[in-house]
Amino acid sequence: MSTLNFNKKHLTDNPPAWTCRIDESLYHRAARAGHVVSSSMLKEFRLCPAHYHAIVTGCVHPTTSRAYRLGKAAHMLVLEGESTVRKAFAIGGPMNGRTGRAYCHDSQAFRQWACEIGINADAILTPNEWHTLQRMDDAIQRHREASELLSDGWAELCACARLADLPCQARFDWLRHNHTVVDLKTTADIARFEADARRFGYLHQFAFYRQVAEAAGNQVEMAAVVVEKRPPYRVGVWRFPDAALAPYAAANLSALASLKRCRETRTWPTGYETARAFPPAGVPPVWLN
Repeated sequence: MSTLNFNKKHLTDNPPAWTCRIDESLYHRAARAGHVVSSSMLKEFRLCPAHYHAIVTGCVHPTTSRAYRLGKAAHMLVLEGESTVRKAFAIGGPMNGRTGRAYCHDSQAFRQWACEIGINADAILTPNEWHTLQRMDDAIQRHREASELLSDGWAELCACARLADLPCQARFDWLRHNHTVVDLKTTADIARFEADARRFGYLHQFAFYRQVAEAAGNQVEMAAVVVEKRPPYRVGVWRFPDAALAPYAAANLSALASLKRCRETRTWPTGYETARAFPPAGVPPVWLN
């Protein structure tokens, strides 16, 4: 069970006036339909306008990975408590009679068991997965700065505003009373987080959150709590000053302007329309520059 020192009033009462609550499924559905721009859908556009268009027109459908499912469960446990996890997931699984251990989630035996009991396998956490989530939660409690950042505030608040004349929305993992947005990230190796932040677009995401919040009427600071998904479950805290996020904020505005232009011209390039020169050996990937 989560042991964060939650003040339940902070989770339910008097959220800031510039924020709102939007059902998670409705939030993502609106972004994937192209009605509003979210951080994740702007990332899809940056990577490939044609792929973004394929998503909003229904030609490509999102899939749920094991990492996404566990990350979602970790967010629920750490930020909202065990009761929220148990509303969304069943916890259990079949045992291997030969080894005496539970079958893993992606095994055929587990999928067959889930089918027999009539529960979608993606809505089940195995005993081993639940044990891992609890250890991650415990590790965050023991980290002084991480536990302090998550000690007061609201989970899953949203902000809506217009950027570059397009309707945009942001969904914050955690918003503190001092107007710090805290994003919870899970990782296999915390030593790789800074490279992953560039590789997976976290810096664009955090800059976007700040931009939407500011357009909605409030300045926020950005921080990330990062926890490993395997022993020793190391935890770290990163803060993101203006200077670190400024170039990514500019890139977001450029992408939004390009998105508006693509909609007006009804052209959705792949980004590979012209030949490219193959980089020489030893040149680092673009995302490391």
